[in-house]
Amino acid sequence: MIRLKHFLPIIFILLLGNQKMSSRQQAIVYTTLQPEQYDIFLLEENSTVPKRITNHKGMDYNASFSPGNKWIVYTSEHNGNTDLYALQNGKTDEHSIRLTTDKGVDDQATFSPDGKQIVFMSTRSGNASLWIMPFNALAPSSKTEQEARAVTETKEYGEFNPVFSPDGQQIAFSSNQAAIQRFKNKGELDYVWPDWTDIYVVDKNGKNLRQLTDTKAIYGSPCWDQTGTNLYYYKDLSDVIKGVGKTGGIMVMDLASKRTSFVTDTFSHAFSPAINSGNEVVYVQRDDSLTTLSHRRINQYFYLAKTDAKGGKKILLKTANINYYHPKINTRNQILLYGNGPIEGMNKKSNGETFARPQTIREVTVDNEKLLIGGIRGYTPTLTADGKEIISAEWVNEFTPYEKSLGSSPIVTCDLNGNSYRTLFTSKNGFAWTPVVTRDKKWIIFGSGARFAGSGEKVDIWKVKYDGTAPVNLTASMPGNNAFPDVSYDGNWIVFRGVKNENGKENKDIFLMDCEGKNLRQKTHTPETETMPAISPDWQVDRLLSSKCNDKCLEHLCTGGQ
Repeated sequence: MIRLKHFLPIIFILLLGNQKMSSRQQAIVYTTLQPEQYDIFLLEENSTVPKRITNHKGMDYNASFSPGNKWIVYTSEHNGNTDLYALQNGKTDEHSIRLTTDKGVDDQATFSPDGKQIVFMSTRSGNASLWIMPFNALAPSSKTEQEARAVTETKEYGEFNPVFSPDGQQIAFSSNQAAIQRFKNKGELDYVWPDWTDIYVVDKNGKNLRQLTDTKAIYGSPCWDQTGTNLYYYKDLSDVIKGVGKTGGIMVMDLASKRTSFVTDTFSHAFSPAINSGNEVVYVQRDDSLTTLSHRRINQYFYLAKTDAKGGKKILLKTANINYYHPKINTRNQILLYGNGPIEGMNKKSNGETFARPQTIREVTVDNEKLLIGGIRGYTPTLTADGKEIISAEWVNEFTPYEKSLGSSPIVTCDLNGNSYRTLFTSKNGFAWTPVVTRDKKWIIFGSGARFAGSGEKVDIWKVKYDGTAPVNLTASMPGNNAFPDVSYDGNWIVFRGVKNENGKENKDIFLMDCEGKNLRQKTHTPETETMPAISPDWQVDRLLSSKCNDKCLEHLCTGGQ
């Protein structure tokens, strides 16, 4: 499994409801890994109370100052898409000006030294590449955005956090280009992960690309000093790689000699360096002493600190009662950050976290038909047959040891706006996930047991009445990991991924059984892994059981030809 925990929270898992929906309410619901809420804050260096300058339920983050300190450019999702906005320093977001309207993700914008251009990450060409466009907030127009040009265009990897050099001739950024290439060419899973990033420098015309770091960790958020002779960035080592004793921290590279040194201690979870007018390094650091375990989540706290360029005495600028990220500093030593915004008035789960993400429930038009699309902060959602209710597993932190302390996550339901939220069933046999509901809403079928478990670990397919009563283990007699159920249109048959031991080797195949857990049939017999089956909503079960179908036909019917 590719780990993505260090990337920006723009990652989605799209899951369609498995039942035929009413023509009056077509809907798509998906799981979003985004945080609850982010806003932009402005901190005067000698102040202890940051001022919140955005006040919208959509996510606002990654802000930067213009040269001369007049403008702030930032990323916002408050119109349902990820775009760039500008506002004048000293004003709040009711005065914001939209700079981009492309349907792709536009993010992480910073200014050229003369303030006439911005460089930013955009997916408008398919992948996360670097783009430059004129900055003209006083007279924004579609023509201005049309003048945007690609500095780089990637096809397999991503490029992030671009920043101009002080002379405006070069751009430093991070990218997983080298990691992807090494992983693809050598499959070095035990040595390099595809989400590890390196620091690169490229001329502003896209030429003379140079890799500066060693593809052995996550290197990110480059920042030039005022002379352009040194480059600061953070290094973070994955805790899943055996034998790694050092966590990382803020580093500096002398660009002439390529010599590097740590500015912070080498056991720091320190990120996002920025340089103030006194050539001091401001950064955020995770305070592991304050990490706490609360109901169904882990709270991790970050504080804001600064040190001199050589890593001298550390001074706290802001403690960790609110988390702040990605500081940017202007010549007046004002600091822009983004951090946790208020969640009052949002739809919440039983543990106090939000369930329906703000600004994700919206209407779109596809092939001249209108449908609702919405993201939730829960696992593997599905829809009832009328398309009016979401059934999902409630959010639980990914770390299994904490799940044992917190208990299993319940199966919950709500309407498409996240309202009428309630628990339907809490499993006593491990985490309940991938729930599906029969068309008549009589039964919920789900997998119960550890997530991402090994083939031999016991995971079962269960069913429970919609009112949360009469739970039944349908695969109690089957060994191994049985997961990812789907139910036929008439509710009489269940297809799922099971594990079969054949010739001393465990293999994942597709199985079919009736709704009582009987008439079990193995439908695929290949040495490859088959998993996550689905039955089309209008599919008749007698077609699956027809003797005219061979296994390949059955595989196509069950898995959509995948």
